[in-house]
Amino acid sequence: VYSTYPGFVLVSAGENDPDLYFVDFPDGESHNWMPNVTADPYAKIRFFFGARRLYRYAKDVGQFNWSYVPWSTQNFNQGGGEYLNEIVFSPIDPDRAYAVTNQGRLWVSDDHGVTWTQSNSTGPGGQYFYGTAMVASNVDLDTVYVGGSGYSNPAVYRSTDGGINYEPWGQGLPSTLVYCLAEAPDGSGDMFAGTETAAYRRDAGSSTW
Repeated sequence: VYSTYPGFVLVSAGENDPDLYFVDFPDGESHNWMPNVTADPYAKIRFFFGARRLYRYAKDVGQFNWSYVPWSTQNFNQGGGEYLNEIVFSPIDPDRAYAVTNQGRLWVSDDHGVTWTQSNSTGPGGQYFYGTAMVASNVDLDTVYVGGSGYSNPAVYRSTDGGINYEPWGQGLPSTLVYCLAEAPDGSGDMFAGTETAAYRRDAGSSTW
């Protein structure tokens, strides 16, 4: 299990009597106060770290230590003080990855996060501590949702063309922060949002939360 604290990644290894390991953040990087880490769907002993660039950590052979390397040459700092604050992989095809920065810039990759294409759209900004919510659909490869600040714009956006264009999808939500998004695991496509004020549900095909 990977989790973040201010200044390090905490790795819990083992099920019944887990060992804890403290892994340093990349040197000299900018990132969230509680930066996003995402397990590699191809190998759970590796995880990705979002910063101005994307890093992948891997467990050293024969040791309980994780070392990192830059995974992509893409510089996500497009607007000054910008960094990745969420990256997700499609449960249908893990080569498809989606990402969003703290300034709402959206990205898509078709080679497991090595190269990236910027979306034509901009999404919501994130909460300073926790970033932006994002979930790739387990029903359709080309559908992805992103949620964040809904104070001056919709709190949720959706793309159905593989992350190239996003449309507002926050109808029915109050002007608040969306902290998390989840899709029903039953294949229905129903969506759930955890906000600062309450939890919401939007059935597939519905026009509002």
